[in-house]
Amino acid sequence: MAPPRKKTAKPTTVDDIVYSMNFDASPDSVARLLALTGKFFGLPSDISSRSGLKKVHPKIEAIYPQMEAEFARSKVQQSKCVIVDLYAHLSADVILRNRLFQYGFLSQILSLLFDPVCRNVALDSLVRITQLGGIEVHLTIAKETCGPLLRVLKDYPDDRDSAEMALKILVHTIVPVVSIDGKKMDPNLPRQLPLAEVAQTLIDELHRDPSPSLLDHAAHCIIELSEEVRLTPPMVNLLIAGLRAKDWLFRTRCLSGLVTFVVPYTQRDMRMQNPLQVIQAGNAPAPLRAKMEAFGIERCDSHKAKTSNREFQRVVEGGEFYEGGKTIAELILRTENAFIDAMRPFAGGGRTSDVLLKCANTIREKGVASEANLADILELKYLILRQRYTEAADIARRALKRDPDFAYAYYALSLALVQEGDPADGLRLVKKAAKCTRGPRNLSDFLRLQMLLVGVQWAGELAMRTLNGSAEWAPADEWQVGIAMVKGALDDAELFLEEAPPDHRDARTVMCWAIVLHVMLDENISDNLRELKPYLERLKLSDEFYRWFPDGAPPKTQIRLVAELILMNFSAAKTEWGALIRAFDEDRKDIMAKAPTKEKMERDLAAWVEELDIGGPAGPRCCGHEHGAGHGHGHGHGHAHAHGVAGELKTTEMHRCSWCHNPSAVLRKCGRCSEARYCDASCQKQHWKVHKKKCLAAKNEPAPLD
Repeated sequence: MAPPRKKTAKPTTVDDIVYSMNFDASPDSVARLLALTGKFFGLPSDISSRSGLKKVHPKIEAIYPQMEAEFARSKVQQSKCVIVDLYAHLSADVILRNRLFQYGFLSQILSLLFDPVCRNVALDSLVRITQLGGIEVHLTIAKETCGPLLRVLKDYPDDRDSAEMALKILVHTIVPVVSIDGKKMDPNLPRQLPLAEVAQTLIDELHRDPSPSLLDHAAHCIIELSEEVRLTPPMVNLLIAGLRAKDWLFRTRCLSGLVTFVVPYTQRDMRMQNPLQVIQAGNAPAPLRAKMEAFGIERCDSHKAKTSNREFQRVVEGGEFYEGGKTIAELILRTENAFIDAMRPFAGGGRTSDVLLKCANTIREKGVASEANLADILELKYLILRQRYTEAADIARRALKRDPDFAYAYYALSLALVQEGDPADGLRLVKKAAKCTRGPRNLSDFLRLQMLLVGVQWAGELAMRTLNGSAEWAPADEWQVGIAMVKGALDDAELFLEEAPPDHRDARTVMCWAIVLHVMLDENISDNLRELKPYLERLKLSDEFYRWFPDGAPPKTQIRLVAELILMNFSAAKTEWGALIRAFDEDRKDIMAKAPTKEKMERDLAAWVEELDIGGPAGPRCCGHEHGAGHGHGHGHGHAHAHGVAGELKTTEMHRCSWCHNPSAVLRKCGRCSEARYCDASCQKQHWKVHKKKCLAAKNEPAPLD
C-alpha cells in the first residue's frame, strides 16, 4: 500500500507562492504564477474573458484590500510584479479600471518604475491601463508619470523595450491633457507639464529607433501638441512626410497637425470688394489685361462687377421695383458683387441693399408663379448680407419644396447651415445644387463657380474632420466617405481651374487647396513636385491680380501657409522620414485604411449626398456620425493602434459602450431596445441624440438602463 501523500501547506502570502514554485521568469512560469496568485486572491480562473471579469465586479471591493496589503507586505520583487500584472488584467474592463484607480492602485505601480527587475512589468501595466479612455484617469497618470517617464528614457537609453513602452504611456496620457475635455477638467495642466520636452523626446526616439509602431504613437502626439508647442523643423517634416503614407487615417491626421501648427501665423482674407477695382476694371496692367482678353473680357469678374454695379445703379435711380427687381435678381446671379452695399447718407439713410426687399415684395404682389424664384433670390441676398441665416434657411427650405431645381436656394441654405454649425448638410446642398439646370436665371456661371469653391473648401475641411474622428471601431464606410470627399474636392478644384476667369479673387484659396490635396492623392508624385505646375502658375497669376490695387501682399491664410510649408519642405521631409514612412506602410499593409476605387468613391459620395434632409435643422453632424465627450470615460485616442503591446489583453469578446466605445463586462443595456449598451447613465444621455433615431418606440427621453 502506497504511503499517504504529504499535504502541501496552503500559501499564506504571495511570497510563499513564488518560493514554492521555483519561479524562473519563463513564459510558462509567469502564466502559472499569475494563475496561482489570482486563485490566492479569490479571482476567477480566466480573467481575460468577459465572463471571468463579470464575476470580479461584485467581489472587487473585498479583493482589492488584500492585494494592496500583500503588495505592501511583500519583500520579493516578483510578488509585486505579479500583483501589478493582475491589476493590468482587471483594467481591461474600464469600469473595473476606474474602481481600482479610485482605490489608489496607481501608487503601487509607480513605485516599481525604477526597480530594474520590475520596471518593464510596471511600464507594460501602465500601457494597458492607459490605452482605454477616461479623461480623469489619464490626467492623473499624466501628472504622476510625465517626469518619471522622461527620466526612464534618459536613464535607460539602451533598453528599447522600456523606451517604447514609456513613449506609448506618454502619448496615451499627454493627448488627453491637451484635448478639449482635458482642458475643461484641468485648464492649467498643459502649462505644468514639459510638453515641448515630450515632443522633442518623441522625435529623438524616432531618430534613434525608427520603428513603425513608435511612429504611429509619436506622430499622433505631435499632431495633438501642435497647438501647444512650437513644432521644430524635424516635427514639421514628419507631418509633411506623413501626407504620403498609404494609410489614409494617418495622412489626414498629419494634415490636421499642419493646419493647427500654422494658426498663430494666419492672416484673415477679408474678401471685401474694393470699390476702386469696380471703377477701374478696364484699366488692368497690360500683362493682366492680356490674360483677361484671352479668356474674354465680358466673362471676367471685374468686368461683370463694373457693368452690374452700373446697371444696379440705373435700376435703383429709376425707382421701378417690379421690372427693376427682376433685373437685380439676374445681376445677383451674374456676380458676387452686383452692387456695393454701402450706407446711404441721403434719401432717408439705410443701406443700398434695402431696395432688395422692396423689389421682392413688389414681385410677389404681382403673383406671377414663374417669378417666385426671382423674389426669393432678392430676399435671400438681403438676409445673407445681414447675416440673418435662420430666416434665410426658412425661406430657402420653402423655396426648395416648391422648386427642387432652384440652385440659388440650395446655395443660400448651404451658407446658412454652415454658419449654424452643420457643414455636412451644407456640402450635401452644394453637391445637389451642382446638378441643377444651368442657365443665367438658375445655375449661372458665377453660381457654378461658387459651388466649386465652397465644394473644395468644405469638402477638404469636412474630410479632415471625418477621417480624424474615425477610429478602430468606426465603420469602414465612414472613413471611405472621407476619402471620397478629398478626391471630390480635388476634382472640383481642377474644374475651377478650367472654368474660372483669371481675375477670380478666390482662385488663390482653391489653388492652395489643390496643391495640398494633390500631394495627398497622387501616389506617384515626383520629388520636385512638377505635377503642381498648373496650380502654381495660376496661384502666381491670382497674386498678381491681388497686387493690381494697393492692398499689399496676398494674405497668408491657413491653407496657403500649409501649402507653402509643403512646397518648401517636401524634399527635405522625404529625405529625413521617407524610409520610416515606407516601413510604416509595409508594417500596416494588411490593416491600413486604403483608398477605395474611383468608382466606389463616386458611389460613396453620391450615397452620402442623398442622405440630405432639407425639412429642418437636426443639430450638428459630421458625415452622419456624431461624436462627443465631456464625461469621465472619454473616447480613447481617436486613432487605431495597429500593434498591441507585450502581454496586451484581448478585449474583442467584450462589449463596448455605444457612446465612449470603452470595453466592459457589465455594460447596461438600453431599457427600450436592449441593443445599445452603456457604462452608465452619463454615456447613455450623451448618445441619445444618435440612438433615438434607431431605438424602438423612441420618445423624447432615453429609457432607464437595465
